[in-house]
This record gives sequence, structure tokens and C-alpha cells, in this order.
Amino acid sequence: MATDYFEEILEYLDENDKNTLYSCLLVNRFLCKVSVKFLWRNIWNFKLQSEAQRQIIRTLLTCLPNESKKLLHKEETIIIPISETSKPPLFDYVSFFKAFSIDDFIIMIEFFIQKSTKSTKSTKSGSSKNPNHLIRLNKSRNLLIEEILKMFISRTSLKILNYTMNKRKIMKIPYDIMLTEFPGARDCLKNLIELRCINEVRPEVFYQLSQVCHNIETIKIFGSLSHDNGMKKLIILKDNLKCLEVKKLHSSELNGILCSLNNKQLNTITKLHLKGNNNLSSISFIIKFTNLQEFTLINYYDYNKVKLEELNYVIFSKLRYFAIRYNIKSEALLKFLENNGENLEEFKHYSFRTSINKSINLAVAKFCLNLKSLYARFEETNTVISILNSCQQLERICVYCVYWEGIDRIEELTEIGVYCDTFRIEALEIIKIIAKYSPKKFHELKLHGINLLPKELETIFMIWEDRIPCKTLTLIIKSDEVKKEENMKVIEKYKKFVDVKYEKYEKYEEMEM
Repeated sequence: MATDYFEEILEYLDENDKNTLYSCLLVNRFLCKVSVKFLWRNIWNFKLQSEAQRQIIRTLLTCLPNESKKLLHKEETIIIPISETSKPPLFDYVSFFKAFSIDDFIIMIEFFIQKSTKSTKSTKSGSSKNPNHLIRLNKSRNLLIEEILKMFISRTSLKILNYTMNKRKIMKIPYDIMLTEFPGARDCLKNLIELRCINEVRPEVFYQLSQVCHNIETIKIFGSLSHDNGMKKLIILKDNLKCLEVKKLHSSELNGILCSLNNKQLNTITKLHLKGNNNLSSISFIIKFTNLQEFTLINYYDYNKVKLEELNYVIFSKLRYFAIRYNIKSEALLKFLENNGENLEEFKHYSFRTSINKSINLAVAKFCLNLKSLYARFEETNTVISILNSCQQLERICVYCVYWEGIDRIEELTEIGVYCDTFRIEALEIIKIIAKYSPKKFHELKLHGINLLPKELETIFMIWEDRIPCKTLTLIIKSDEVKKEENMKVIEKYKKFVDVKYEKYEKYEEMEM
């Protein structure tokens, strides 16, 4: 009975909060058994090419069947000490997996091999440049991949399969990986509910998935479909499809997918995310999605235009999330907010043109009174105050203070974003205003791309401390140059009121899908 209670509590934890889950492992034997499966069901959030990833591969090696271990021990090009794999694991870690990412798995394997072979005498002597050595190394690499994949397929029941390469383009996904041909593939994939894929996947994969996976609710497509790779057929056969995300497709390819949807799918799809799709001459097809709850329309170049006025007389009564970044007429977006703003809980908007931003922000304060999340670009403090006074349901704000090199990452934000592209002093002024005027439910402030000095931090904390009532503020600082040590005295002084977390911001990190 206690196990059920703790499992229900852990379900509410953010899957990215690995530190909390790891802490649960160390409390006692009972909590260790309960929390370990939550920690391992999606391991792909760990930083790639890190020691943690290397340890994951080592743990997976201990889970391999004895036959696979014997095969790998014969390979001299990859150093896998017998002592590391002979001891049985504490848990059947592989069975806990609910998500699998092909691209991240390959990157982890590459990193593991590099570290394993780096200390060998042959590598030090320069034989790594020998063609025969490279052939043997590649053969060993493929064997390692194959044996671990066979183990995965035979002992897991996946919910999420990621066939994309969206984090680091270190190497291409092996074109010949056919998960559907491994023994046990049908049982492993039959409960799949989310599929992410790119155009480099072999056509046979999609055809076979369409025959095996009957419960897919989310499909995310990335990259141009230069040939009929079976994706369209896979989509057509999924009557329970709820979320469709299409990224970086040409308008003709996008129209081909949308036209293939049947009437039932048009009713069941509640989330439609269109990102980076060029030359959208018309978006009138959106009208057919009568039950939309989330709608994203984003392009990364401001010269691409879209006719939002085609939706001037459409009311999406269930719409809660709307994100748009396109070259549009401000009147069209104003009309859309007038029709649909009342039900919105999250709205993201960005434009290079100052006049549009100001008018849209004023419309938000007028029509979007139930917002919990907002991403917008502000040029003046008065507009910020108007929104904070009007939108009394706001809970989180992300002050997004990156410049030209970071503009493409608009879609990363999951909280409220305030884009400050002027001077540092103006960005700080907006942060102070948020601390002072934010509504009662507000409890989280995220600073994305800005470093605060101790005096600046203390000023913000003092403003927050004066709030009545003063609840705990979660402050998340995400920056490429974290100044954690310099600020610790100030953070310690105000720890009763503020919980500070630091996140590393990579300047050229790629966007999440």
C-alpha cells in the first residue's frame, strides 16, 4: 500500500529532476526500490558525453545476457573489463525503460568507446589511424550496439521512441538499424504512444511500425520528406492520433500530410505544432481542427509571411495554448486574441517589429486575463505593468535576455518569457517590476541568458521580501557564465524566501523538438 502512495507522489515529479530522484535512492532500501524505476524509465535527459552517460552504458553492460558478454569480451578494440560485467546488477534496469532515443544511444556508445579505447597502448602508439584498426573498431562498435539493442527490445515495453537527431550532430544514425526486426519487437513496441522521427529513417521502419503500433497518440516529424518513406501511411492508420508536430517541412509536404487526415483524426487531434515550415501560402486548413487545445505556428525567419486573417472568424473554444512567430498583420493577431484570448492559459508571440509587439502586448492585457504563461517581447515597462495587473493568474515568468544569436530558441520556453533585447539596465528594470507587481499566485522566476551580480540579486530579493504575503520564490538562473560562487552569500541571506537553482546555458545548444 505504501508503495502505491510513493509511486503516485513520484509521478508528479518533473522527469528532468534527476537530483531529487537520485536523493530518494539514498534514503533507505524501500525508497530505493520505489524510485529506481522512475529514475531509469527515461535516462535521456542526462547531459550527453558526460560521466553519467558512461556509467549508464557500464550498468547496461552488466544487464546483458552471458552470451552477449562473451561476444563482447572477445573484441580487443573495445576495452570492457570482465570484472565490470561479471557482477549481477542490483535491479533489472532495462525493464524500467519506457523511452528510448536511438540518436542519444548512439552518441552514448561513441563516447563510451572513445573513453574505453583512449587508454589502450595500441591507440597511444598511433594504430588508431591504421585502416585495419578502424575497421575492427567499427565492427566492435556495431556489435556493441546490436547486443544492447537486442536486450532492450526483448525486455522492455516502450511508450516513447525517438528516431531524431536534434541535440548534437556528432554522427548520423546508422541507416540499417531496424528495431522492428529484432526478436520481441512486437511486444516491445505495441504500447508505443509517441514517435519522433526524421527523414533519414528507412521506409521499411514506418511501414512495419504502422502494422505493430496501434496506440500511437503523438507523432513528431522533423526534416523534409524527400521520398515516400511510409510516414504518411503511418499517420493515416492512426485514428487515435492526438498530437501532430511537423518541423521544417516544405508547404507542399505539409499539405500532403494534412490532406491525408480523415475526419475522425481532425476531431481527435488536440495539439498541432507547425515549426519552421516554409512557404505556407494558406493556413485555412486549421479551421478543420475543431477541438484544438494547443496550436503552434512558428518560423525562424521574419520574411516568411502567413495569412492569419484567414482565421479571423474562427473561435477555438478549447484552445489553451497558442504560440506564433511569423511575419503577420497585427490586425489579424489582434482579432484572433479577441476571439480566443479568454480561454488561453499560455501565449507565446515574437516579432521583429516594435509596433506589432506593443499592440499585441496591450491586447494580451485586454483579452487574455486567464493566462498562466506568457512569452512576449517588451520595449517599455508600462506594458509589463499593464499585463501583470490584468493577468492575475500568472504563476511563472521567464525573463529571456539573449540577443541575435539566441532568437531561434523562442520555442524552448515552457513558462512565461519576457524578451529584453535593449540594454542590460532595462532588462533588470523589468525583472524588478515583475518581482514587485506580479500577482499573488506568482512563484517562479526564470532568468534565461542573463548573469546577475550580487548587488542586483539582493535588490530583487529585497523587493520580493516586502511582498505580503511573502511566499517562497523559485529563482532559476540559466546562463553560459554561471556566477554561482559570487552570489552565494546573498542567496544564503535570503534562503527563507528564495530557492535558487542554476542551469548551464549552452550558447549554441539546439532546440528541443
